[in-house]
Amino acid sequence: MSQITLFTDSRLPCPQRLLLTIHEIGLQINDVREVDISKFEHKQPDILALNPYGAVPFIRDEAHNPPLMLAESRAIARYLAHAYGSNDASASLLPDSNDVVAIGKFEEAASIELTSFDAAANQLVFEELFKPCVL
Repeated sequence: MSQITLFTDSRLPCPQRLLLTIHEIGLQINDVREVDISKFEHKQPDILALNPYGAVPFIRDEAHNPPLMLAESRAIARYLAHAYGSNDASASLLPDSNDVVAIGKFEEAASIELTSFDAAANQLVFEELFKPCVL
């Protein structure tokens, strides 16, 4: 079991991206704390004291001294894959650091996900989750 606490609102695309990474590397998270952003829980003083960006997901990894606080789902996913993922290149979620072609293709796919999928997914979340609350 890791020493990681995950702060998340698992209904949203960015946290789901991170949950998929956690699942794929087989990481056991110590504690998962749901933070309901529709109730502005991510802006509460206790959360802002941990993560001044006031966004979810973010992690606290007690394996470091001081504990590592890390926000942004893509940064967290890459950190977890490096720190806790497989050392076997054929099973790793990340490209071989010596294979510039694999790195280029990985970054290309990451950019496509960011600019194409994420924009559409966030619009759907707005329509389904937030818009009904405003009306």
